[in-house]
Amino acid sequence: MHTRPGRPAHRLIRDALEAEDLALDWLRWVGFGRARRLDVTSAAGIRAEGLYAFASFDPLPLERSMLEDSLGPWRGETVQLASFAFAGWSAEAIDWADRHGVALIRFTFAGDLDPSNARARELEGRTRP
Repeated sequence: MHTRPGRPAHRLIRDALEAEDLALDWLRWVGFGRARRLDVTSAAGIRAEGLYAFASFDPLPLERSMLEDSLGPWRGETVQLASFAFAGWSAEAIDWADRHGVALIRFTFAGDLDPSNARARELEGRTRP
C-alpha cells in the first residue's frame, strides 16, 4: 500500500533548484506522487500525470506574460497547471491564472508554501481525509 508523504517541512530556500525541490515535495504531498523535475540541473518545471508546474525564485512578482510563457504551452493539455513563486504575481497575472484554473502557491520567507488562490487551496484540500 502506497502512503502519501507528510506535509513538506519548512526549509531554507537559497536558489531556484531548492525552490523547485520544495514545490515538488508539496505536489507529491497533495497527491501527485509521481511528480518529477524535467531537468535535474536547472529549474525547468515539474511534470506528473495530469500536472505541469513551474517554480520561480525571481525577486520580483511574476507578470502575466511570464506566467503565460512558463505555463501557456500546456494550456491545451488536460493537465492541472500550477505556478510557485517567491515574490508572488502581478494583479494581471493573478486574474489570468484565476480565469484559466492555474493554482498559485507562494514560497514564504519561513520556507513554507502558501496556497494563494482558490485552485491552490482546492489542491491543498486533497490532503484531508
